[in-house]
Amino acid sequence: MEKTTHKILALKYRPKNFKELIGQDIMVETITNSIKLNKLPNAYLLTGIRGVGKTTTARLIAKAINAGREQNIVIVADSQSSSQLGDIGRFVGVTLITPTEREARLAVKDKHGGLVKVAKEVQSLVNSKDVVLTLGSEGVFLRTKRLEFDMWQDDRIPALNRAPKDVAGAGDAFLVGSALATAIGVTVWEAAYVGSMAAACQVGRVGNIPLRVKELTDQLPH
Repeated sequence: MEKTTHKILALKYRPKNFKELIGQDIMVETITNSIKLNKLPNAYLLTGIRGVGKTTTARLIAKAINAGREQNIVIVADSQSSSQLGDIGRFVGVTLITPTEREARLAVKDKHGGLVKVAKEVQSLVNSKDVVLTLGSEGVFLRTKRLEFDMWQDDRIPALNRAPKDVAGAGDAFLVGSALATAIGVTVWEAAYVGSMAAACQVGRVGNIPLRVKELTDQLPH
């Protein structure tokens, strides 16, 4: 019996360059112009509902990471999109990577190792400066290098909303919050806290509705 090979259409026909990316003309023009003019932003934030091209665009931007390093761009990666699982192994050399625990374990082929071991393996795989594993209702686990002591340090932040109403959009909220914080030069602990607070605000209401700045700042210590 002849073996039939199936491939998901989204992967089979995934654009290989920005010219093939359909339906995101404004975004493509903005990104390509910034590259052509050598006026690259501090960070790229890709959010939106399933199917708009977040993962595809991230893959295309990832091809420009080498150029980005030369410009000291802050690159934050989160490959999870809706019910799909992304390959975090393609985001080599990013500043911060925030995979789910499941994505991380699949990437490093480690089903049973502790979080310290998994985070260490992820860091080695993608050579990122910082790693934050998102653990759903258990919060986040982070790993960073303390340059002053030349040593790696692991830490954990619990979930800041113990009674979520709707978890849709929690990952996007964490990504945006932590990425913006990282872009202004704060520590990974501060970035993870801001991201966790954004996620806590997001899951506190029903529907994947973008957060307003005031919603987040109202929850931050003054």
